Amino acid sequence: MATIGRELVGHLLRGLYLAGDTLVRRKVHDHLTEMNSTRVESDVVNRVQESGGQLEVEIRKLLNEVSRIAEQALDHARTARSQGASAVEAAMVRLDAVERSIRRLQMQKETDTAERNA
Repeated sequence: MATIGRELVGHLLRGLYLAGDTLVRRKVHDHLTEMNSTRVESDVVNRVQESGGQLEVEIRKLLNEVSRIAEQALDHARTARSQGASAVEAAMVRLDAVERSIRRLQMQKETDTAERNA
């Protein structure tokens, strides 16, 4: 129904344009130009809004991916840190045991040397 109305208006305006004088032609031309520019403006606004929505969706996806990767990296860092701390602690325990063994050997050597010299 809206299309029929538009077609009728178009035919009427075209008829007036062809039958009318220069002033009528100019008014019809101005009216048609304004209608067309309004339609073009509306199309551009719709496309910009649609593109903005698509861009927002893409940005959200990328931010979610970045967040996921950062969380994985943090988990890996925590694991490495905890393993590193326990590995260092184990090495310290081994070094303490080696140090005690060395001191025992030094004391035993001193005792043996003192006994030989006595």
